[in-house]
Amino acid sequence: MRSAADCFHTNRLPIAECLDIEAVHAYEEALRAGEEIAPVTVQFDGQVYWLRDGFHRLAAARSVGLEKIVAILLHGTYEQMEAEWERSLQDALADLRERRE
Repeated sequence: MRSAADCFHTNRLPIAECLDIEAVHAYEEALRAGEEIAPVTVQFDGQVYWLRDGFHRLAAARSVGLEKIVAILLHGTYEQMEAEWERSLQDALADLRERRE
């Protein structure tokens, strides 16, 4: 039987250049100090675990050598997750436009 880690899909994760390195460093410091950080959110489509939220936290956990991280597990397809992300992005852009006016 495969573990969740074996099924975790990473080739759509942001490349390091797309992450806010200061945020990653802040999480690294917190983890090294033994502090708890918010769980990441993972979406499972029946075969693959997709990271939905927590890219900076995951990068920090990997950087400090953690093999496990607390996650909230949701169910649904990658396409559903992508559509929700697109809606959230459009809502955020609309809010920004309204604030400028």
